[in-house]
Amino acid sequence: MAFFKTVARLVKDPPAEFAFEVGELGLAWIETAVPQNVGFVQFPEGAVRVSPMKPNFTGANPLTAALRSVVPPLAKPRVRRAVVALPDYCARVAVLDFDTFPSVAEEQNALARFRLKRTVPFDVESALVACYPQPRRPGAKGIEVVTVAIGHDIATQYLAPFRAAGLQCGVVTLSALAALALDDTGARDAARWMLVKLAGLVLTVCLMERGSLRLFRCLELERADLEEIVEVLTPTLTFAQDEFGAAPQWLRLCGFGAPEGEELGRALELGVERAHSPYAQLTQANAGALGLLTATEVGWAR
Repeated sequence: MAFFKTVARLVKDPPAEFAFEVGELGLAWIETAVPQNVGFVQFPEGAVRVSPMKPNFTGANPLTAALRSVVPPLAKPRVRRAVVALPDYCARVAVLDFDTFPSVAEEQNALARFRLKRTVPFDVESALVACYPQPRRPGAKGIEVVTVAIGHDIATQYLAPFRAAGLQCGVVTLSALAALALDDTGARDAARWMLVKLAGLVLTVCLMERGSLRLFRCLELERADLEEIVEVLTPTLTFAQDEFGAAPQWLRLCGFGAPEGEELGRALELGVERAHSPYAQLTQANAGALGLLTATEVGWAR
């Protein structure tokens, strides 16, 4: 949670009225005054195909109708604030190393764009880029910066319906980054742990060390079965062993059923815990929205 709260503190807007998460299947939403009630509006089948390169909506944008049903127009228009989690696979996240890093946002973004230019599958010059410098680790010579980049047209597809609905999005992030704020047990005290999040066929892995994000991987699987997931996670564990001198101490799972989670822990010989929220039950569709609720403290700030 410390990682995301560092990011959330950069936002000075008043508390949001809504937390949203957009996924391939639909829109999860929470009115922050009653955070225990998590709603879900299902999209028409095939209406959304998440990609970092191609348009994510194949026809009429289903977000427009979904938001109209969730946030009906007010008799007296006013600004309504929201926090939004987008699908992990629609953007690219990198943890970049710098000897020094400027404090001015424009200079940060220019430097990040230069580093990302050859590694992202879209035009980084027109992309939306956000940089979050992490606290310098003890003994480290440089600074690690979490950088998120999303293609301009894809960002517009997701965010324009919110603006049209009269919603001002104070925080926009990715589902897995928001899910890092979810309450946990063992991972809180572990020096190294790994969030493994499954949403349909998309697997996202966040490798954490002492409150800092060290690695972010997001990929689309073919089957999303145990064998394929173990094949993806094994190189990440090898990286952690080489980088830290030790493997993660816990897997924190999100989007897995109980039997699958236990099997994954046994296959990787790691302890397993489940991400959870104090507000409502997590599903593959709402983990980011509930994480935003926790990270921005909107649930009890009203």
